Amino acid sequence: MNEEMKNMKEAFEEFSTLCDNVTKSCDEFRAMDINKKPTRTNYDEMWGVSGYYNDNDGNDIRDRD
Repeated sequence: MNEEMKNMKEAFEEFSTLCDNVTKSCDEFRAMDINKKPTRTNYDEMWGVSGYYNDNDGNDIRDRD
C-alpha cells in the first residue's frame, strides 16, 4: 500500500470513529426526557435543620436563589 492510500485509510478510520461518537451522543440526547421537571433538593431535610439563619446583615445565609 502506498503512502497516500495509507494516509487516506487512517483519515477514514478517524472520521468513522468521530461519526460513531456523534451518533452515540445524538442517541443519548434523543433518549433524554426533556419534559421531566427537575427535582429540587430539600436541603433543610437533608441537613436536618429548620428555621432561618441570618448573617450579620440580616440576610438568610441559606438563600441559594
